[in-house]
Amino acid sequence: GGAGAPAEPAVAEALPVRSEEPILLASAAADLQPAPRTASLPADSIAGAHLWDLQVGAFLRADAPSVVLEQIRGLSLRMLDTRDATVRQIPYNGKMLQQVRFHRMPEQQARGLCRDLRGKGIDCWVSRSEQG
Repeated sequence: GGAGAPAEPAVAEALPVRSEEPILLASAAADLQPAPRTASLPADSIAGAHLWDLQVGAFLRADAPSVVLEQIRGLSLRMLDTRDATVRQIPYNGKMLQQVRFHRMPEQQARGLCRDLRGKGIDCWVSRSEQG
């Protein structure tokens, strides 16, 4: 019989101490987005409706965002500057997750970067940019 343990994201290997709780993948927090507003919008907000965010994780560990951003910095991907990333605390199942995102890029660019990151073992998720 094999152990059959689920594979952990590459980020976990970079962390010196393993948490008892698994690091949640980027997709776990994708359903936490507020519903889009349907009121009339100014022109720049309409343009924003066509912009996308690239999320590279939502982590329980406070140090995980800096670890994953350091990994991304080491990849030297064109068009992806880690200084543009935001880390935001979001509630999820009674815990606070550290959500790491790059914001407001064309969908094709966001999806291409996500494909590159996944090829390097970094989980990611693309979603529409929030209005406002």
